[in-house]
Amino acid sequence: MAAAANVAPENQYFYEDVVYRVDKRGNVVFGIVMENDDQDMSEESSDSEESLPKRKKGEIRMIWHPSGVEELVN
Repeated sequence: MAAAANVAPENQYFYEDVVYRVDKRGNVVFGIVMENDDQDMSEESSDSEESLPKRKKGEIRMIWHPSGVEELVN
């Protein structure tokens, strides 16, 4: 049973989870998870998503508030 405790959960972050990070100046920046492994990576994307880089397994797509900058995070 102890070995199972060392296994990381498959999905730590879910669609529309609110997360934060601390930037270089010590400010807290909030963001929202827009895509994770719960969503099928082979789904057809809309026209606006075609220009975005492809997400690899284990990565999540974040959008940071208030800038609206999208970022892939692993």
